[in-house]
Amino acid sequence: MGEKALSLVEPVQAPWISGLRAVVWIQGRHFFSRDDVRGYCWLWLLRADGRVQAIRMNVAQHGRADVAQDLGQRFGAHGDEFLAASEPNGPAWLLTSAPVVPLTRWAVSWGHPVQHDIRAFAAHLDAEVLNALGALEVSGQFFGSVENYNRLALLPETVRRHRLQALARFPALVAPLLLTLHDRPDMFGADEDELSAWGDSRPKPTRNVLEAMDRGRDLIGALAAHYGIDRSLVRSPLCRDVWPEGCIPPAMLQLLNAMPAHARPATHLDVDARDPELRALPVHIGQVADARRLGAMFNQGWNATWLAMEQAVPQSLEHALRDTRDFLRNVLEHLAPPPGLKTLDVESLGLAWLVRRGGVSLLRASRRWHEQALVQEPRVENPDADRLMPLFGTWTSQRGVARELLEPSALIEEGEAMHHCVGDYWETCRFNGARVVHLVDAHGAQATAMYFPFEQRDGGVKVVFTQLRGPCNQDVSDAMRGLAEELGTWLSGDELVEQWRVILQEAAVAMASHEITDDDDDKPIRNLRRLDLRSRREAQSALAWCASQSEFQDRADPLFQGAIAGLAYAEGPRLLPNLNAGDAVALVREPLNPHDNRAVRIDWQGHKLGYVPRACNAPIAQRMDAGETLDAKILAVRAGQGYWDAVEVEVMPPANAAVRELDE
Repeated sequence: MGEKALSLVEPVQAPWISGLRAVVWIQGRHFFSRDDVRGYCWLWLLRADGRVQAIRMNVAQHGRADVAQDLGQRFGAHGDEFLAASEPNGPAWLLTSAPVVPLTRWAVSWGHPVQHDIRAFAAHLDAEVLNALGALEVSGQFFGSVENYNRLALLPETVRRHRLQALARFPALVAPLLLTLHDRPDMFGADEDELSAWGDSRPKPTRNVLEAMDRGRDLIGALAAHYGIDRSLVRSPLCRDVWPEGCIPPAMLQLLNAMPAHARPATHLDVDARDPELRALPVHIGQVADARRLGAMFNQGWNATWLAMEQAVPQSLEHALRDTRDFLRNVLEHLAPPPGLKTLDVESLGLAWLVRRGGVSLLRASRRWHEQALVQEPRVENPDADRLMPLFGTWTSQRGVARELLEPSALIEEGEAMHHCVGDYWETCRFNGARVVHLVDAHGAQATAMYFPFEQRDGGVKVVFTQLRGPCNQDVSDAMRGLAEELGTWLSGDELVEQWRVILQEAAVAMASHEITDDDDDKPIRNLRRLDLRSRREAQSALAWCASQSEFQDRADPLFQGAIAGLAYAEGPRLLPNLNAGDAVALVREPLNPHDNRAVRIDWQGHKLGYVPRACNAPIAQRMDAGETLDAKILAVRAGQGYWDAVEVEVMPPANAAVRELDE
């Protein structure tokens, strides 16, 4: 019906504008209900060569033929991102990420003249390209931009047809090579990298892939070679689906490729259904190398593996998998690892266990450990560190009662009474500002919740519960969840903002001054649970596997490990949602920096995040000035906790230097 209607619309004619086939004007009031944007209008131009351009300007220019003529000539065939037109026209912005056809949102019925103009404008566009872009959009991702339309519509006819066919056959693999995936349409002229879900990391197609598309010869083989996957995966429904991310994430693609063909999930819907559990696995799930190894865990089949793990635990599988980290941490603390694995982390041991012993084995071992009695490890008490600043003490509502747990002993008692491992979370409370509370709902049911404060850009503090468990780590009722949510809302209220700020400051000071030593008397209180004989044997098997992996071997001490300085003043705030632990970052020397001639800038995919703190940059700058290439990566991302420590990075000597230092 839509296509038939378009064919009956009288085309827009613009005889007064040379080189243009059609135009359409839209006022801001037709796009947005906000008063602050009603001072703008938008102009869409369809040039004689088939190129579309979208432009934003002051609403006073709306409908003026001389303005459209001037902009059409000034921007030319390609245009600049910004045009400061002479008075009285004022500035105008070229919007390459705007929708190729304007989509009005407010007070515009189907028969409105604006809708008539839009349909007439669309009648001139390439319908096959519009349909191809529309077919790629799922879950709110945006492909139908001016930029993507022009990339396809302006190709020679034969090439255009072949590339549209390739997009239709393998959208998850071809779309990232040919198009830009946008998080949202751009109506105001924002930074393109801010809007692109792929940013500068968008994969570039090789000549072999483009030739295979354009000539219709062995596209499957070309895509397999380009992505480093086997042909059977390319042919599978997984690569013929449209994924919510617009592509198959690199780590997931390698995980799928590592599985036997018969063991892979049937479609991306099977993957989506297990996303919470997949993210809960105690591995560096976003790292390609770990994803390749993890494929061995699913040899019995994707669905069969998850089902077997579900049957191994009485509670939520997602929660049970997250709890395995506490068990693995205990293994690392109390078992002597093989030589060369002193720096092995929880996620690496978790990966080894899953690969060698399987998920069911890990879950059962974790459950046995959690069921062990708690034993308190003695230490010399530190009066300055054994009690947190009180926030509310006891809180009561119609849903129930909450009581703050402020001492290590209170956490231990809570863990013993509730039969879970909250007793181990003292450091989290002390160094991150978290608060653990005991909840009793109106029906008498009990639970333990942990609340984390997240500092907001507007100066407020949002508090959410990151743990909510009943006795023996059981899931809680809807009534208990409602109580926890109500408390979280109250904790986020304005009256507690100043107290939260003090708590966060104290936590930052405690973290900065804390030194981990090998003296047992200086360690914070910990709860010990003994490993049973079976778990010890399985843990030793996993550790032995780690010892055989060169990537897990100890490295030299880092040159720097800590938060990025100046994150709030660079591009960090807008890039934060895209950063992940394990991402590589680049170090750039700035000897001419007016504030510090030893400055070392930290970049992520060409974007400035900030700097190595001045107090720590001297040895790094010295090595870089001597010509050494240093390795740097993101260790942790704590979005929402304030920019002063939101991103933690590690800077290491080059690999050969690390080996030399270890030998010494």
